[in-house]
Order: sequence, then structure tokens, then C-alpha cells
Amino acid sequence: MQHLVMGALGLGAVPHHVLLSVVQDAFNVINVDRVTFQNDMQFHWSICFTCSGAKETEAQFTAGLTTKLQRGTSVRISMAVDMALFTNDTTRETFVSRTFDLVNKYQFTGIDVLPNDKLPPLDTGDTDFSHPRTAVVLNFIAAFREIKAHFGPNFTLTFTTPPSTFQSLSSPSVYQSSGALLPVLHALRDDIVVICQGLSTDEGNTVVDSNGVSVSSFTADYWVALARPLLQGFNVAGNPFPAFAPEQVCLGWRTPGLSAKGPTATEREAFDSHLQIFQDGITCIMQDTACNTISPSGEPFPNLLGVAVFFINDDAFLGGSFARVFPPLLDNAQASTSPPDTSINQTGSPSTSTTLSPSSVVMGNSHGLQGAVIAAIIIPVVALVILAVLLIIVLRRRRPSPDTEAPRSDIVATSSVAHGSESNQYMLSAPQPYSAPVTIAPRAVSKGAVPRTFGAHDEQSHPTESEEHSSDFEPAPPLYYAGR
Repeated sequence: MQHLVMGALGLGAVPHHVLLSVVQDAFNVINVDRVTFQNDMQFHWSICFTCSGAKETEAQFTAGLTTKLQRGTSVRISMAVDMALFTNDTTRETFVSRTFDLVNKYQFTGIDVLPNDKLPPLDTGDTDFSHPRTAVVLNFIAAFREIKAHFGPNFTLTFTTPPSTFQSLSSPSVYQSSGALLPVLHALRDDIVVICQGLSTDEGNTVVDSNGVSVSSFTADYWVALARPLLQGFNVAGNPFPAFAPEQVCLGWRTPGLSAKGPTATEREAFDSHLQIFQDGITCIMQDTACNTISPSGEPFPNLLGVAVFFINDDAFLGGSFARVFPPLLDNAQASTSPPDTSINQTGSPSTSTTLSPSSVVMGNSHGLQGAVIAAIIIPVVALVILAVLLIIVLRRRRPSPDTEAPRSDIVATSSVAHGSESNQYMLSAPQPYSAPVTIAPRAVSKGAVPRTFGAHDEQSHPTESEEHSSDFEPAPPLYYAGR
């Protein structure tokens, strides 16, 4: 599988602007950050293309986007969306229409959804994520299903979620107050190409491991604990939430804050230190090595889809370490892990997601089966051909030399025999099967001789030395068989 190195390209609200056209080719996916869907039912860009002193014009942006698309890079638009706005059909329809216009104008290959950290509460009694009843949730699901169906299967739908999305939701009351995103992700799991868990903007934030232990972001354990719910499933208000396929899961690293004039020595040191922690966490998840105190339950996950950085701007400003480190790390992690893990949900809970498509498994088995069948056919055929050649050679050596006797009635001479010639050419008038021994009576035999019986492997089929030199003996012509 192809692992993805993704990154958010900040426009406007970042201290270090980078033109889309010059983003390193190591990034397979670029998420343009961002547009925001607001109360006026419009998308608002984070950059002003027409303002005085603009860092990039719309023409430059469009030209850069076209260049990246031509090189095979997927360019998606990140959109901040507040689910609380989707209270009715009108909002849903307006959002869908505005999305169509935005994607068609710039030819984005997908959308990256950035839900608000603060989610609307679920209706009272809405405790089953697989059958949601809250209106904003249902409208939110319907909107993205319509968008995905409109643009087709090649259009990518990504959700970049904060760490809190999958944290401490085992209690029904907590789920109802802050779990509104889970029924959305569950309903759209077959449409979602990437679900990316990222480090939040809070310094020193923590996550709670599946064992209930709080884990700091200053250790590789943080990334393992963050990935576990997505890769292994977890309980939500007493119901098992199925895991996502590793091929859908991404982990996103947020760079430490950089000053506009930096980087200072302290900022560079922090950048390198945090990047190494993230690198160790990914290695632990994919290879079960470089782990601290927490490791993946069961087997590692070499098929993890990839990683993301927030932001490409900061990485470029500090020399592009992220873009250099992770392409080989992801590829080597999968190559060094054999066999690859195909288990997603190691909690035993039912899962609707898959890691390998049935068609790929069947196809892989059919190649092996075809090879075995071909070998079983070819080897005996080759052996039979060799035996047939050897048999013909033996028969030719045992065949009496043709003399000047009259041809048999079933063989027609096609050329006369010149004086001293050692070759005769014959054409079978009819195929002569060779099976049971036959009796051949010579046209002229010595006195008192009787007809003799012989077969293909009977040495007595050759005349004796006395018969060959007898003036009264005339040998029978040689036998030729159909299929020679």
C-alpha cells in the first residue's frame, strides 16, 4: 500500500507564508487551511487575496494548485464547520450548494472537515451512536453523504479531529454532552478516506490511555494512546464502537509555535525534540519498536495510512525535516514488518470496517492456485515429450535398413531410389495404429519357414543373421507409424 505524508498549508493566519507551488513534492496530500462556514451561510477564507500587501494573489494560488494537481498531488480544502448550525434542511442545503461551488471553482480533490472542539449536545435519550436521533447530527451526516455522492468515489472525504473526540466517552452522560461527532464518523465510515487525530494547540495536553492512565504529549506513549481507540475500537456509553481500518487512520503532529522572526535556538531545539517523540510514536505503532511504556495491543499496525503536519509552513521554515524523515520511515516500517497485520478490532467488538478487500484476497490466492495448476500440467507433458523422443530414437536404431524390396500395399513411394542412394521418402496412405502385435508374412521366405509374430519391443522382430544372408530370404519393408 502507499503511505501518505500529508500537511496543512496555512494561508494568511501563519507567520511564515509558503506558496502552494513551492511545497515539497514529498507531501502526497496538501490540505489548504482554511475556509470557515459561518452564520451568514457563506465560506470565509483565512487569507485575503485582494487586500493590499497580500502574500499571495488568487491567480498565483490557482496556478500553484494546477501545478500540484498535474504532478499527482492531492490538494484538498480544509473547512471549519460548526455542527450546531445544521438545525434545519435550509442550512444543510445551503452548505452543500456552497461546497459544490467552492470545489468546482478551484478543482479541489477533496475536503478536510475540521469540526469545532465544542460540539452541540445530543438530545435526551439519544445514547446509541449507530442510530442517532438528534437533528443537527442527522443533517450533518446527510450533507456530507450528498457531497460525496455528487463528486464520486475519487473525491476524498477527510475528518481531522481533536484528541477529545475519542476520550472518556464510556459514560452515557459524557457521550450525550460531548460525543456528537461519533455518530457522524460511524455513519460515514465507508465514505471517509482519512480520519486524522491531531495534537491540539494546548501545550502539554494529555490523553487518557485505555487503561485509564493519563499520558503526556512529551512522550511517545501519547501517540500510541491516541491511536488505540481508532485502531482497536472502544466502548461508548456501553456500546462497542468499531475500529477504523489502519488504512484510514492518520496521526497529525502540530509543530511548536514559532515566532515571526525565528527560529531561535530554543524554538529549533523544541521542534527537533517534539519531532523525535512523534517519530518514535509512529515507529512504535507500525513496528512495535521504539516504544516507551505503552505498545500496541497484539500486533503492530504496519498498514497505518500515514502522518500529517500542522503546518507545512513551519516545517519548511526550519529546513523541511518532517518532509525528509517520514517518507522513508513509513515505507521501511511496512517493509520490515512481516506478515502485515490485518486485524483492526482487537477488543472483540463487531466491526463494519475492513483491512483487506475480499477481491484482493481472492485474487492473491488465485495467483498461487494458477501457478500450481500450470506446474501440474506442464511437468507431465514435458516428461511425456522426452519419453516420446527417446522411444523414437530407439525405434529408429532398431529399424532394419530399407532395401530395394517392393513397398507394402499401404505405403506409396513418393520418389524413386537412385543407384547408391541411402534414403527413401514415404507417405502414409492411411494412419496405421500401433497397438497389439501383428503378424507379417514376408513375400519371399526360405523353404520351410513359417510366419512370425512380433511387437514394437520384441527383439525377434529383426531377421537373424542367417536370414539376412540367405539368398532365398527377402525382408519385409520397415514399419512407419501414424504420428511420426
